[in-house]
Amino acid sequence: MRMKMKILLLMMCTMLVWSFQAAAQYGDTLNQTDAQGRRQGTWIKKDASGRLIYRGQFADDVPVGEFIYYDDAARIKVRQLMSDSGTRAATTTYHPGGQMQSKGDYFDRLKTGEWKYYDQYGQLLTVENYYKDTLHGGFFVFYQNGDTAEILHYDRGLKAGEWNQYFKDGKLKTNGLFVNETLHDTITFYQPNGKVRAAGKYNHGLKTGAWVYYIETGELERMEHFVNGVKTGQEVMIELPAENYEPIGIEDDGDAR
Repeated sequence: MRMKMKILLLMMCTMLVWSFQAAAQYGDTLNQTDAQGRRQGTWIKKDASGRLIYRGQFADDVPVGEFIYYDDAARIKVRQLMSDSGTRAATTTYHPGGQMQSKGDYFDRLKTGEWKYYDQYGQLLTVENYYKDTLHGGFFVFYQNGDTAEILHYDRGLKAGEWNQYFKDGKLKTNGLFVNETLHDTITFYQPNGKVRAAGKYNHGLKTGAWVYYIETGELERMEHFVNGVKTGQEVMIELPAENYEPIGIEDDGDAR
């Protein structure tokens, strides 16, 4: 009987010590400021309902180390590792299921450098580059097998430079050029067998001049003529059934067809 009492008393003392330690760590030392009003140590933020929004560390009012942000279901939404006197944040975001959604850096709260984006199964979707929160540099899109589907470039938020799309087997599908967000100069569309499907020119987003179209064997199917995006005539060399006719150009979302 005395042995049981001793064990019970020891357990109660241990629990009491733990409670004091927890209070010291997460109670009295939370959200502290020094004599100058600067945030020091561990800080947390909750909304009006008491839901935890974030937890992180401050030193002399500067965020340091890891900050963790939570969603409405108390799941980790964002992790940030602070550096450079709180100006740089190496950031990882997460899908609701816990899988990584994106990874990259913020500088002065603006996206900078390379960012990678993933689906909920861990598949890399895109690799993007930023300058002051604006797309700038290479932009890469990937198929589910990891092969490249598209490569284009941005200059301060505008599509600029060479643009390539690829079939799933890696063969070139489209090759063109963007200038200030619009297609310009020669563009070529390819068939899955590697032969040219169509080719022509854009003048700042408008078809211009002669456009040529080929069938699967590489024979010339037809030639069309454009002025400022308006078709002015055509010559047909090979008549195709209506169901086999496929318009060639750029869809509204920028995808080649």
